[in-house]
Amino acid sequence: MRRGLDPRAGRALIGGRDPRALFVRYDRDKSGELEFAEFQTALRKGGRVTLNMASDDDLWQWFWAVDGDK
Repeated sequence: MRRGLDPRAGRALIGGRDPRALFVRYDRDKSGELEFAEFQTALRKGGRVTLNMASDDDLWQWFWAVDGDK
């Protein structure tokens, strides 16, 4: 997933947090893209999305829904 996530859509998903800031923070390898593991960590830790709120399968669906590379 690249940095092209629309911040308005992302804020609703992650409790008002700026998805661009989470992207920069959790792009651990500084590749300019988020792998699923980085995306998952960004949502779980940075966005405080718990397993009760969304399963890992849900996160996969979100990952593919916002992936600008496809």
